[in-house]
Amino acid sequence: EFAAGLPIRACGSFNCKVSDYIALIDKVAGIRNEYRVEDIRDRVAAEVSPLLMKWIGREGKDIFNLQENSEAIANGIREDLDMQMIKDGITVTDFKIQSFSYPDNVWDKINVGK
Repeated sequence: EFAAGLPIRACGSFNCKVSDYIALIDKVAGIRNEYRVEDIRDRVAAEVSPLLMKWIGREGKDIFNLQENSEAIANGIREDLDMQMIKDGITVTDFKIQSFSYPDNVWDKINVGK
């Protein structure tokens, strides 16, 4: 079981597309003359952390369980993320989790006991 507050890293990728240019301009770009792909990426990525915490809490008993359920977790995050972003004119088309891991400082503490 995870100890409360134990940090977990997730590595992966997502794909998204602009599905409603008018909504994107109204809700996100505003009066800016230029809006870049990086701006959209950052906007979507900002929504990922809370969803990742939600799904880790729901599906994860330990890091091995997270790895085993990574596809279900990724699908749940993609659906939730898409529902949040669609109002901004962005559709999330894919979300993949390649791995879960502990940060180096956690591994250092684990390895001290060995």
